Amino acid sequence: MRDRKSNLANISYDTIERYTGIARQRIKSATSLLAALSMVYVEQTLSTHSDFGISNAYRIDGVESHVHMGTMGRANLQA
Repeated sequence: MRDRKSNLANISYDTIERYTGIARQRIKSATSLLAALSMVYVEQTLSTHSDFGISNAYRIDGVESHVHMGTMGRANLQA
């Protein structure tokens, strides 16, 4: 699910639940745990569903670690 250009996985809770079997109500605590362990970084990106919305995207530590918003700029990483 990771976009190679942005190095981010733009994935909804519904899709995470469908692919992993993790109950929707447990996804936030699971991603928070992974973030606390520095295994996943949660990045805010522009929503594709609303002009004013923000969505979360996930970047896995150690995968293309030089490609992120700090090195590429937010404008270059938008879908």
